[in-house]
Amino acid sequence: MERYSIVFINTADNKVKFTLNNNTNPDLKGGMNRYSGILWHKGNEGDKVYWSVVSANNRSFVASAKWDGSGAVFSRMFEYKKDKEADMALPNEILINMESAGEFL
Repeated sequence: MERYSIVFINTADNKVKFTLNNNTNPDLKGGMNRYSGILWHKGNEGDKVYWSVVSANNRSFVASAKWDGSGAVFSRMFEYKKDKEADMALPNEILINMESAGEFL
């Protein structure tokens, strides 16, 4: 994870396979990733990465991108609203639980 993108690296040869820039998502234009959580998940919908990002206008998200082996596209976005006293919401420690009704963030 870089400040403005997610970088997918092949660990066999340490080469960059793909870079997903936050600016390619309209909600994340000018947004910065937060080093407070990133998660790789192999789930029911395939391989995905989840991370925390705050947009230029202080909207806070857990973003997700689906990985197909050669590239990634943005998937679901989960917005978190700040409470009155805070400058912004900041999702930390991203976890996905498998429950009887399915997967939950």
